[in-house]
Amino acid sequence: MSKTNNDLLIVLPSKEYKLSTDRLLSIPVEFNADRKNLIDSERTRNVDAYEQSVTERNESNVYRIGGKISQIFNNSLEGTTNYENFKDYMYLTNALDVVTKNDILFDNSGNRIVDTFGLKWGGKPQYHEFNFIRYDADNPQIDYQPQSSSTYNWSTYLSYVFSANTEQRMSYVDTQLSGNVVNFIASDGVPFTIINTIANGANYVTFRCGGNHHLTPGQFVELSIYYGTSNIFQVDTIGEDGYDNEATSFSILNYGFTGTTFTNGTSGTFKRIANIDNSGETKSKYYVRLHKLLTDDKGVAINKMGFENVPFVSQQKIEYSALTPNLVERVSILDGTQSYSFTVVQDLDVSNLKTNFNKPVTSIFLTIINKGYTGWFNKPNQFNNSGTQYGWDFNFQLNKVDDWWSFNNIDNFENIPTTLYSKTTSTGTYQFYYNEPLKVGHVLVGDFCEYNESEQYEYVVSESSYKLTFNDSLYQIESQTSSIPEGYFYKPNYEIPLKKYSNEISFENSDVPISRPTWAYYSEYNKNWIWRNILLPGEIEDDGNGVNYPFLNGSHYPYSNFTFLLTTPFVNINTTVPVIKEPLKDNCE
Repeated sequence: MSKTNNDLLIVLPSKEYKLSTDRLLSIPVEFNADRKNLIDSERTRNVDAYEQSVTERNESNVYRIGGKISQIFNNSLEGTTNYENFKDYMYLTNALDVVTKNDILFDNSGNRIVDTFGLKWGGKPQYHEFNFIRYDADNPQIDYQPQSSSTYNWSTYLSYVFSANTEQRMSYVDTQLSGNVVNFIASDGVPFTIINTIANGANYVTFRCGGNHHLTPGQFVELSIYYGTSNIFQVDTIGEDGYDNEATSFSILNYGFTGTTFTNGTSGTFKRIANIDNSGETKSKYYVRLHKLLTDDKGVAINKMGFENVPFVSQQKIEYSALTPNLVERVSILDGTQSYSFTVVQDLDVSNLKTNFNKPVTSIFLTIINKGYTGWFNKPNQFNNSGTQYGWDFNFQLNKVDDWWSFNNIDNFENIPTTLYSKTTSTGTYQFYYNEPLKVGHVLVGDFCEYNESEQYEYVVSESSYKLTFNDSLYQIESQTSSIPEGYFYKPNYEIPLKKYSNEISFENSDVPISRPTWAYYSEYNKNWIWRNILLPGEIEDDGNGVNYPFLNGSHYPYSNFTFLLTTPFVNINTTVPVIKEPLKDNCE
């Protein structure tokens, strides 16, 4: 007999061998199972898939960040050069004049003589020098590598605001009002210039500010100038009749002030006081944000968006061989606009990041810095080897560049070191500067801001701007000055909201924390704690405040859309311009 599968064969002991006798037998039985009964205990939990997903979403501080950058650029600065690789590749503007005045002369080697009459080749750098991705593989200035095409001109980083500088030295002058130059530090407050006005038969002392004042009628200001023994005055109105400047102008009633305190052109600074009965706690603080980099120059990937065109067309032309320095025909591109996608290559965990007020980080920034590898820009200054200047919106004047941007100003050069390389051509050896790639943890200057404890809110007074200028030893702008060279301005920091603070202020009177967060502020005046809650993902208030990003695989997916403007300051953003009012329409017409 045989055994099949799990069948058992039982043999009587007496049958096992000849002398064997029968005896009691025991048969072990093995019990196997692939399931068991559920035993109800404290270890038992029924999981709701939706509730679990909401919990994971609310608790996650991990983000996969991406978005779009649309570049808008006006190539407007024209200059001259004798450096071969520049003149052989730029967008020419005086080629016919050069060729005519030199009568198409050649030296013994067959090279055209271009300086016989002291006339240099004039033109502008091609759009390739400003584009986020270069496609000019034929450029003689660089050993072009396709994998590096997005790294030659610009470096892109992630940063967050981790600290503030109240001692930042600043300068402001309102040339429109023939104001005095105000040299101040950030903690002094918002700069202003006075103009006396009349509205509805009343006399006013009007303060035109170098940034957003964030005042409302009835609030008070503490001035840096005194009338007698007083420097605190109540705001009567904001804005001026006939002008669209509510955000940058306010007035106090002129009760018959005498003397020179409030004469036209007087300048100074002020601080906002939200509640005069509690001026100690409701007086705003002023400072400049400090950004710390979260990634290096390889942390953000830039790619061209393949199926999107911006409404501005590219401007280009054929440079015929008879009208080029090297007798080579080419197509030159003057202007162009393009949209790009940006993607942070690694997930970002913000759990341990704190702001300058020791609050959880609710925003990060896309930080864009000109690299300028081909050497047209970023000639270093005499102070800290930097070629990048920084300032704020109030440092632009009407159709001119503010003295703040002087190369002799020790306070306006960003902490971005330059490096150099040499290149030898038939006419000699030349040095070219570019901004070094920055590392994680590098600190940069940001916006000029205001914070009010009673409101638990941060306001931007004036956004920061960077300036890049040409290397004037190789390329000379026609209107160039020695102290304030021409250049292009751009905004370096673009905010990416991760979470939002509630519009509502919360209060708690208990000495023992019940619901208040760690960043709550204790008011000695009101004897209570105040704070703003951070809204949960998907929690949207009535006015639309909040964020609702997709959430997948433990990460939030915020998407941002930015316009990157690179231009010269032709228009003063702080200039007050009359507004043409629409005719009144009522039932009588």
